[in-house]
Amino acid sequence: MDFLIILFSICLVIGIGILIWFRTPKGKKWLANL
Repeated sequence: MDFLIILFSICLVIGIGILIWFRTPKGKKWLANL
């Protein structure tokens, strides 16, 4: 059970980090070039 909570927390942090990065000009430029 603890392992699932840790795994979920890591995925949540990575997901939020990517969303914040996409909001930056660098992230938008990278997304446009994708």
